[in-house]
Amino acid sequence: KYHTMPSVIILLLYFFSGFLKTLLLFYNIELYFDLTALSAALLVLNTLYNIFILRVKITKSQINSLIMLLLFYSWIIISLTYTPSEKYSFIKTINFATNIVAFSYIIFNKNLRILTFLRLNIIITILFALWYIGISSNIGSSSLNEVQLNVYRVFYLSISYLLGIIFLIISTNKNNIFSNKGNDFILSALVLGIMLMIRGRGPLLFSLLFLG
Repeated sequence: KYHTMPSVIILLLYFFSGFLKTLLLFYNIELYFDLTALSAALLVLNTLYNIFILRVKITKSQINSLIMLLLFYSWIIISLTYTPSEKYSFIKTINFATNIVAFSYIIFNKNLRILTFLRLNIIITILFALWYIGISSNIGSSSLNEVQLNVYRVFYLSISYLLGIIFLIISTNKNNIFSNKGNDFILSALVLGIMLMIRGRGPLLFSLLFLG
């Protein structure tokens, strides 16, 4: 059986593959393979291994959740057939399929520890956000070219929404994520402070309104 950390790392790589590709593009680092495709392949192979080799059993509620997700995906595909742009339809179909891959991996991988994934996810997101804040000081200077400025603009909204989701998870979770409520409070305050520094108004307002 796989140990906990490799299972978590594969999911983290998949989750942050878009951010990592953006970061590599910012520093003009070229990869000869796609991180998202590679990590997705690892998720699929791991899921198939758990289903057919380890014969992992899942609960009835998990089966129902997977069926509902597949039905929703089917409805999306049907609705996209009415879209004039075939390219747009194809991209949306593929993009949403990533949710099915990740969800299947989570329910069939019994070695995956969601709490470990969540903790590392929060830490990595904060590091990405701090990087973004550091880069913000160079905006308007000649040190950033057009490609870097475009990456900066795309990164802004993505990291803001992710911080907002993390803030809600920490603030509303009844169980301790980082040892005790005190640590969780400090972390939620830190995340909120970073969101204010980034000035992502939409994600910030959404998080505060949803919390209220």
